[in-house]
Amino acid sequence: MYDIRKKLYNHLQALSARFYANNQAGQVISRVINDVEQTKDFILTGLMNIWLDCITIVIALSIMMFLDVKLTLAAIVIFRSIF
Repeated sequence: MYDIRKKLYNHLQALSARFYANNQAGQVISRVINDVEQTKDFILTGLMNIWLDCITIVIALSIMMFLDVKLTLAAIVIFRSIF
């Protein structure tokens, strides 16, 4: 997150005076703070969901293999051909 904020700060420093004349300082600051926080939340939530989904798939496949190996392999082949 530090790198994103640093890059954003450097970008804002490079903007022309016209940009700041056309935009209110409060809006720029609010947008920067909110966008960085939303990006952080998206990354953390997205990564957490990916891990949970992977664990769920592994557990489901393990249970399916325990119950019926042939049916599990058939299901894997069918799902791979669909996606």
